[in-house]
Amino acid sequence: MNRRSFRAPLWEAGFVLAFGYATGVELGKIAPFAGEIAANAGVGLGFVGFLTSALTLFVALFAGFVARPVARYGLARVLKLSALLILSGAVMLALPLAPYMMMAVRVFEGAGYVLAAVAAPAWFAGAPIGRARPVFMALWGSVVPLGFAASAAMAAMLPAAWSPTDGFAAMAAVVAALSLPVLVLPHRDAERQGSALETPPPSPLRLSDLPWGIAVAFGLYVILSMGFFSFLPLYDAQNPAHIGGLRAGFVPLMVPVGNFFTAWLLARLKGDAAIVMAASGFALAALSAGLMFQMASPVPMYAYAFCAGVSASATLSAVLVVSRSSAASTRLLAALAQFGGIAAFLGAPVSGMILERGSWQAMGMTLALVALCAGGCVLRERYRAPRHLGETGY
Repeated sequence: MNRRSFRAPLWEAGFVLAFGYATGVELGKIAPFAGEIAANAGVGLGFVGFLTSALTLFVALFAGFVARPVARYGLARVLKLSALLILSGAVMLALPLAPYMMMAVRVFEGAGYVLAAVAAPAWFAGAPIGRARPVFMALWGSVVPLGFAASAAMAAMLPAAWSPTDGFAAMAAVVAALSLPVLVLPHRDAERQGSALETPPPSPLRLSDLPWGIAVAFGLYVILSMGFFSFLPLYDAQNPAHIGGLRAGFVPLMVPVGNFFTAWLLARLKGDAAIVMAASGFALAALSAGLMFQMASPVPMYAYAFCAGVSASATLSAVLVVSRSSAASTRLLAALAQFGGIAAFLGAPVSGMILERGSWQAMGMTLALVALCAGGCVLRERYRAPRHLGETGY
């Protein structure tokens, strides 16, 4: 492969990643306006919460079932369809809508979101970009945290007189700028990748053959993330001297820092480095979780968020290591998306019940236990099927 032919797929991978950030912005755009939406529309915060989770509901319910249709239709075509659905939803939310219509639009967007959640990482897994594949897989782990952070930042920069509808219109422009480049993805690559994904592996692909430990570990990461960050503002309000007020907003930003650090490091490592990094990240996250509500210093909280980012990106990149074939990697990525969607619903409620019946220290110890379980799941796949390591090659 000459330099020019290699550079084009890298640009295309950049377009797919940019679209991923668009989905993150769209997922997180409700949260900054939650209070205003509830007051203006006369609905409760629970309804507003469902406006956000409606997108992840589709992932939780359908991600495991769309892997094969996505592969048959072609990854580029699916990404284009997903971009059109997401962009259409972003434009519709900029209109003055009744609450039930807003929910209908979010459900409409959810169809595009689940397609992106499966097709985009599968596109990276099969893209002809050599050792850049694990890098882009790791960067995909930053899509949601950066999307939420970008939504909050854009909302904070808007004029105070603007309504949520005005804010959604401004965000729709950003979503359009990030999504439209995906429409130029060539179909020939999609057809080649799609046919490769449908090519049977040397031995029959059974569900029992998939490295489920990776999928479970990713779901546990989502619990670690949702369980912690959902109640971080409450902890800051109850303990303002610990984090220091405004600094609480910077703690979640350590997650994308961990994502980018992992991408940078994986570009320089080979073999099963992703599995080792994922297990190490979960282990250090467990240590930080056990300390962050015990110590007066906020350092363990920043360390926890950073390690969560490392664990997420490394777990995604580990898909390339443990999968025997492109078909297996697509099935596994769909399983990751589904486990993550289910965990997104469980993380915050379970943490809330722990806080109601226990304490912040109990929350920290629970998160530490979850992190240790996630690390164990990753290591299980490292030693369960070592013959598969590196067969997908990067």
